[in-house]
Amino acid sequence: TSLPEVPGGSANWDYRFSWPRDASLGISAFLGVGLGDEARAFLSWLTIASRLTRPRLHVLYDLEGRPSSRERERRDVPGYRGSLPVRLGNAAADQHQLDVYGWVVGAVWELHARGERLPPDVWRAVAAWADFVSGSWREPDSGIWEERGEPHHYVHSKLMAWIALDRALRLSEGYRVGRSRRDRWSKEREALGAEIRSRGVDADRGVYVRHDETSELDAALLTLPDVGIEGETSPRVVRTIEAVAAELGAGDGLLYRYPRSREDGEGAFLACSFWLARALSRIGQVDRAGELFESLCSRASELGLFGEELDPGTGRHLGNFPQALTHSALVSAALAIQEATRGRAGSRG
Repeated sequence: TSLPEVPGGSANWDYRFSWPRDASLGISAFLGVGLGDEARAFLSWLTIASRLTRPRLHVLYDLEGRPSSRERERRDVPGYRGSLPVRLGNAAADQHQLDVYGWVVGAVWELHARGERLPPDVWRAVAAWADFVSGSWREPDSGIWEERGEPHHYVHSKLMAWIALDRALRLSEGYRVGRSRRDRWSKEREALGAEIRSRGVDADRGVYVRHDETSELDAALLTLPDVGIEGETSPRVVRTIEAVAAELGAGDGLLYRYPRSREDGEGAFLACSFWLARALSRIGQVDRAGELFESLCSRASELGLFGEELDPGTGRHLGNFPQALTHSALVSAALAIQEATRGRAGSRG
């Protein structure tokens, strides 16, 4: 437990859980490299684990499929490198994080798109999650980075909610669902898209922002080319990617999650850098993506592993180590660069 983001600091979190968001990226990575059995097995586990809380998806579950217990602090034991307090459990379990639904339904869509027929219980779960998103996307949430302050209308969360509705609608063409239910998903998807484009954009710069009360950026917006709310090479998508790379950069392709994380002494978040490599390949900057990818891979440990974050000055891995989210993002970036390289070779041929 309690692996620190800042050695000697208080940002120590208990990671002994399965985060459906992170695990859904793992499903995508498994599918991308042909490990369908692993992808199906986890999706089956998640469907069972979430049954008691449906239609809500909890932020995290323990390894027996139960929602996390409350967070407790222990000050009578030494934290790693003197980092206190030691925490058991994770208070993020009680947060509303809207983006989770998009990650999970998106992973289900990928499984279907690869020719898999969804079991009835998985489709019922997807439909329930789409219903929940339809009725809850107008509420603020705590966002992908699990901030413990006041909830906001995070743009990335809204984008992922849009994915949940969009992919559920695509899936509904091959699975049984009532017309009124499908019409509601479609209506809410259109309303959500309009909300994102009107309140989630800095009109002066023409870029997507972190939330509707700020002009700050968010590295999670690097997932924009995969969303589909606008074309992956649209000017606004490209400007957002370039702005994130420039304004949240920690040097040598490393990125902070958002501006304040730099002030908090937090390291660069490695998944974000691999998302940047993927995004660059998706907008046609394949050589730049490949160079960034190779640079990032050179920062692995002696065992080829990555942590959650990296200290830009020392190269020390911070936070959860090794972290599945980082490695899933690495695989995703590699696959995107491979696909873009083949596409470019094919067009030249």
